[in-house]
Amino acid sequence: MKLTILDLDMRSGVRTKGNEICHDSLTVLENSHKLRQVCGHSSNSIPITTTGGRVDILFKSYEFLPSRGFLLHYKFNGCQKLPPPRLGYMVYSNNRSALYMCCKGHVFNDTLSNSLLLQCVDGTYWNGTIMPCLPIQTALRQRSNYSEDYEDIYRLSNPDVVEVYLSKHKYIEEVLIPAASVVGLVFGNVAIILLIQKIRKKRKSNVTNHNGQTIPRHSMSASSSEVPQTLHVPVTVPIDSTIPQPIPVPHPVPVIRQAPRVLMTDL
Repeated sequence: MKLTILDLDMRSGVRTKGNEICHDSLTVLENSHKLRQVCGHSSNSIPITTTGGRVDILFKSYEFLPSRGFLLHYKFNGCQKLPPPRLGYMVYSNNRSALYMCCKGHVFNDTLSNSLLLQCVDGTYWNGTIMPCLPIQTALRQRSNYSEDYEDIYRLSNPDVVEVYLSKHKYIEEVLIPAASVVGLVFGNVAIILLIQKIRKKRKSNVTNHNGQTIPRHSMSASSSEVPQTLHVPVTVPIDSTIPQPIPVPHPVPVIRQAPRVLMTDL
């Protein structure tokens, strides 16, 4: 871990016999070992680097003093080493990854595997935790989906068999189940298409009349939409006697006019 004192403003120390005695002080300890002790005033950054373990920061002041105090910044350099699990051991650990394994005949409780690889994320924390190592029989009994297959593994008590079992179930989850889903979707689409075709054929057969002739769709829609109407024509028209009858007007006798006769002698 890297510590940086950005600002320091407290009571200055007193020098006696070449040594500086700080009444107000800031002390950084690592595993109860003093790394740095400062007091007084400082506007420059003071870096402090730790190698690992427990870090304690102690601040002492004997009396009240109106000052800024101190401003401290810390940052982890890499992930801290995690202790190995019980009935297990650490293979290696660095700033990027760490590998842990269980003893023979034991597996991690969460993964049923005898190995665990952790990755350091952003140089600050691990991407997982270390679960305890349990005997294979105990780990299998604690699984919620305990079945007869687990009993077979329980009798064998072989870590390699556990790995084979897990790989088989991983194949089922990642390959068989998605493939079955795709096949189901394909058959469902085919069934829908066949149903649509059947409905269309049924509609075409209803359009055909009893004589085997096809009635146009527009005429069917027009005839079905029209409402038949009946025209009532009276047989006899009643005559009202109060209305005077019209007087017939005599027509003049036509006069026939003849053209004058011309004799040949007059020519």
